[in-house]
Amino acid sequence: MKSKKANMKKLFALLITTAFIAGAYAQDDAKPKEEVKEGMVVTYHPNDVIKDIQNYENGKKSGLHVVIDKSGNLKRYENFKDDQLHGPLKSFQSGGRSRKIKNYKEGELHGPYKIYYGNNKLQEEGGYIDGKRNGVVVWYFDNGKPSVSYTYKMGVMEGAQKTYFKSGELQSESQAKKGQTTGEYKEYHLNGNIKFEGNYKDGKKHGSWKEYDEEGKYIRTIKYKDGEKL
Repeated sequence: MKSKKANMKKLFALLITTAFIAGAYAQDDAKPKEEVKEGMVVTYHPNDVIKDIQNYENGKKSGLHVVIDKSGNLKRYENFKDDQLHGPLKSFQSGGRSRKIKNYKEGELHGPYKIYYGNNKLQEEGGYIDGKRNGVVVWYFDNGKPSVSYTYKMGVMEGAQKTYFKSGELQSESQAKKGQTTGEYKEYHLNGNIKFEGNYKDGKKHGSWKEYDEEGKYIRTIKYKDGEKL
């Protein structure tokens, strides 16, 4: 008799456990599945002005993406492919003036780019290949005159390097090799006369350096070895 009651208790416990597990699975099945975005998705500002337009393909950003401020002004447009930036990107300042113009390839900066100051003057321009600076990159003062011009080869400074006074006159010129200043260096006074001339070796001053005043008169010679004065 006791054995029969014990068996009944075990059976009852088993039925309860089975029902609990089945209920748990039923609840999991009842959970809403995450929606896979497809096609155009539009969001709005609280004032009902369109905020964002994004296209999706199989849940991934694809094609044109547009961002708009609450006043209805275009802030940015860009392009995606497989959830990565791919193609032109352009952002805007107030009044519709350009802020940044860039190009991407599979998520990496690739191609020419330009960046502008708030006064619509060019701030920086250059180019990238596979996310690395390549070619001549120029930075500008806010008056539109060039500040610095560096030459890059796949992310490393290589070739002519120049700096300028804010008035636009050349301030210095040198050469870079594998990211380091190497060879002849010249620095100028604002009137164009040479101020310093010498040589660099592996990024350090090396050899005889001559200094001149604004009128071009020789002042002195300083000797260096691996960046240290002798």
